Amino acid sequence: MSCRYFEKMLIDLLYKPEYLGRISLPKLRSIFSHMGQGELEKCLEELVKSGGGWEVRNGYLINKSIVRDVLNNEGRRIESEIEEIEKSLKILRQEIDIIEDVRRLWIDPLLKGDWSPEVKLHIYTIWSEKLNSILNEVKDKEKEFKCLRDILKKIDAEMQESFVEYG
Repeated sequence: MSCRYFEKMLIDLLYKPEYLGRISLPKLRSIFSHMGQGELEKCLEELVKSGGGWEVRNGYLINKSIVRDVLNNEGRRIESEIEEIEKSLKILRQEIDIIEDVRRLWIDPLLKGDWSPEVKLHIYTIWSEKLNSILNEVKDKEKEFKCLRDILKKIDAEMQESFVEYG
């Protein structure tokens, strides 16, 4: 296998989310075990000398530009999801306000009409159930929002870890 073909296969591998632009040398040797040890070492040496952003640090082969690309793309995707959640939360909160207003109206003693207290209570209960359903939806969206924010923090940490000297 030529070193150019090895590099192309390696780049394809490192763009996968589980690698994020870096791979441990033992894992690399395992994946490319079909190559002879000498051939693999020669290709690794050529990669590092090529000036293409390849480094070996603390037992990892790292390509900073791939790390940057993968993490930036993942960050943009997550930020887009966060924006969608924020829009959904805004709409749900508006629904909550409306339902609370309507619900309050039903128990208002000044409500005109021939509504018995039992009917008013029943309708109030129905609106309360709807309100609770939306509140649960808001709670779920807020959990998802927090989870995505935590992932963004992890991505930032991964980015820092990839560029800061180890040990």
